[in-house]
Amino acid sequence: MHEIREIEEHIRKKFEVQPKSFPPYSGKKMSTREDLYALFSELGYTIGAEIGVLRGSNAKQMFDRIPGLKLICVDPWKNFERGYEKAKRRLEGYSVIWKRMTSMEAVKTIKDASLDFIYIDGLHDFDSVIMDLVCWIPKVKKKGIISGHDYYHSEQCHVPQAVDAYTHAHGIANIHLTRDNLVLKEFPYSPSFFWINA
Repeated sequence: MHEIREIEEHIRKKFEVQPKSFPPYSGKKMSTREDLYALFSELGYTIGAEIGVLRGSNAKQMFDRIPGLKLICVDPWKNFERGYEKAKRRLEGYSVIWKRMTSMEAVKTIKDASLDFIYIDGLHDFDSVIMDLVCWIPKVKKKGIISGHDYYHSEQCHVPQAVDAYTHAHGIANIHLTRDNLVLKEFPYSPSFFWINA
């Protein structure tokens, strides 16, 4: 799969996106971010960054599904030493580059077009999500994947508004969503968004 059109077709088939549906595409079958990481593996993507790591459970899911993964883990863990230590224990033995700093500090240390994918799961206010998109997307190779967590509407979460504003401003049409049905206290599901970096 060398062309964007081929990658997009692979995504549509994998997530069972219907021919006449409108973006953001969520596909016909239930899917989770684990399916997204399986997609990364199928595409041969092995160098990524997770912005917002917390205790490392999501990073561990990436390592479980992407053979040969090298992951940059970005999180200041401010006032959360126990979370940092738990993440380090959970990811011990894996190929991790730890960036214990803010997203905006860490992004300055990464070369442009050096990553196969990013997964944004940091601060969820509008300005923070926009800044993460604006500053981290140049770090992703062409035909890589831009992705992130928590595309749902609430008073505390402005991920959909930021993603929609960015993609609209940049003419990005082929936006996809996983169809997670996680039962959490605050919200009924928590989809991930993703698109190909064209």
